[in-house]
Amino acid sequence: MDKLWRVLYEPTRVFDEIRDDCPIMLPLAVVAVLSAIIMGLTLGVFTSDEAIKKQLEAELEAQEMLLEMNSPLVNAETIEQVRESIEDGSAIPIARMSAAIGSPIAFAIGLVLGFLLTGTYFFIVGKIVRADMGWDSWFGFACWCAMPVVIGLAVQMVLTATGSANAPTFLSPLTWFGMSDFWATYLSIPVLWSVYIAICGLQSWMDKGWVTSAIVAIIPVAVVVLIGNWATTFWQSVTQNLGMG
Repeated sequence: MDKLWRVLYEPTRVFDEIRDDCPIMLPLAVVAVLSAIIMGLTLGVFTSDEAIKKQLEAELEAQEMLLEMNSPLVNAETIEQVRESIEDGSAIPIARMSAAIGSPIAFAIGLVLGFLLTGTYFFIVGKIVRADMGWDSWFGFACWCAMPVVIGLAVQMVLTATGSANAPTFLSPLTWFGMSDFWATYLSIPVLWSVYIAICGLQSWMDKGWVTSAIVAIIPVAVVVLIGNWATTFWQSVTQNLGMG
């Protein structure tokens, strides 16, 4: 059990210890379940009504954009009902409960899918460099590397509970300097911490140098950044073309 916390500050030693028998269920359960619980508390208990209202207004704006695109998914009557419920405040408790239940579940599922993809990627790289590890070990490896996610969510919960206005971006250092692009927000302290843990683990398991391990560890993050930037740019171009950007 102590390895779960030691991997945060002495990852090389921990990965050396679990190289021949990598636990999977323990880090998977801790990361997925704790993350879901912390997120549920953050959204269901500590998030202010004002923040929820702003989120609802953003969702309403997206629905209005779909209406302008003649999407069959929305209609004017429904949008007007949603607007009225936001203005009179009746939508806030429902939105809070929905976010407190749905978002943590979706986040936990997303984490597991991410572990599957990342573990498969590490497994393929391991085969290329002839690292004698099975797919299940690399899946577990991905789970161990994600421990900083729990710390990051816990910090955000504390900041939200204390009313900090910059809670969502506090752990993204590049946003401190006015950057607001997707990549600047995504490259948070927990993400960079996870990359560092992965580099140390890859050095241990693949017996490769720091540079090779760093390249292998950074590639998944680079892919997420590229896809995220593309999606953000595409969305902005759509809204601008509709006169909403």
